[in-house]
Amino acid sequence: MQNHAKISHSSHISRFIAIARVSVIDAQEATTTPDAGWPVEERCVSAPTKPPKGWSYDGTILMTGYAGIHGVNAKWDTPHILVFLGDNDLWGGALSPDGKWYASPYGHIEVTETYSSFSVIDQVRVFDTTGHSKPYRVDFGGLFYGTGYGQIYWQNNEHFLYSQSIVPSQVMINPFTSQIDIWDKLDPNYDTYDVRLRFAPDWSRVVYDHHNLDYTYQLVLRDIRQLTDTQELPIRDPIIWKPDSTSFIADVSNNANQGMVKPDEKLALFDRNGNLIDTVFLVPKGQQIGRLNTGWSSDGRYFVFITFPYEVYGGMYHLADYGYENTLYILDTQEHQVINTCLKSGIGFAWSPQNHQLAFLESGDGLQNVFILDVDNSKLHSVSKHKFTYLDTGNVLRSSRGVIGWRAD
Repeated sequence: MQNHAKISHSSHISRFIAIARVSVIDAQEATTTPDAGWPVEERCVSAPTKPPKGWSYDGTILMTGYAGIHGVNAKWDTPHILVFLGDNDLWGGALSPDGKWYASPYGHIEVTETYSSFSVIDQVRVFDTTGHSKPYRVDFGGLFYGTGYGQIYWQNNEHFLYSQSIVPSQVMINPFTSQIDIWDKLDPNYDTYDVRLRFAPDWSRVVYDHHNLDYTYQLVLRDIRQLTDTQELPIRDPIIWKPDSTSFIADVSNNANQGMVKPDEKLALFDRNGNLIDTVFLVPKGQQIGRLNTGWSSDGRYFVFITFPYEVYGGMYHLADYGYENTLYILDTQEHQVINTCLKSGIGFAWSPQNHQLAFLESGDGLQNVFILDVDNSKLHSVSKHKFTYLDTGNVLRSSRGVIGWRAD
């Protein structure tokens, strides 16, 4: 078993209890105060069962695994390996919006005499998750981009942005024609050492890190079409846009990762221009939001997320991407409430493209259940098994993402 600083490890298997409907708990109480959050209803989901006769699901659930991209489909008896990635794929890969294509940087890691490491990107490879075509390759010729990471962002199903930590920081790529164009839509003071860009699905807006002349940083919202920064935002990741690009949810904290004081953390909903609409969830004291486990349902009604305890050492509260001992919540924007499912989740979520089914892994390492939760009726089904171990390959992307998508077939 391997541990990691960003993981609160537990070998404990998730336990489930019978459905119950109870009133709001702890700090999340129903109130008319805008900053108080929506009411939280504890609606514990019963133990997982085998799917009953006549029940099924559409499409293919996509997951990272020991060989690359694995898939689970109701028509298959066992999971299939859909894409073999090999040993030279690096951090930063991503699925296209329709889930058909998976693009991944390829290269190698070099270590200097002073033990600094950097990545050399030779090419980006694009794989067909349906297996109908051979991989496409875009050669970079050993593009050195320093100690930062490169990240792929699909604009549509034919183009993706590759963001890196050297100039030019962003290039737009059509992998099917090998066309590469410089993409210069961000402010010149864009923080190239932080490659996280949070694009609206329609690519009209992006939240990104801005570097000030006094060496401070802040997140800003940029209107890509007007090439203007609209305003600074007192938020941090996760920052997740709604599918229709009208709004986004973000983590708001008064004491983010600093000092002896417990962070005062909450989730808030903002409009597309960065204006606060509502505070939707007050995070329980001593807990944080998992940045690897969030996502909107395809119709924008539900938003799923997890919370788990902060790691405290050296008198400091430290942020993490994920924790095994977590709690799965579902935000219902139609009913203006938050549902505590009493479930635990492995890394990653994926919503069905057609309905309110949610796929996720059982929490823990090794051979885990692949669950589908029917959110509308709180029924949980185990549909397959998937071997998953955190950092099992040494590849940060492949070994830390778990469920990555749900492709319509």
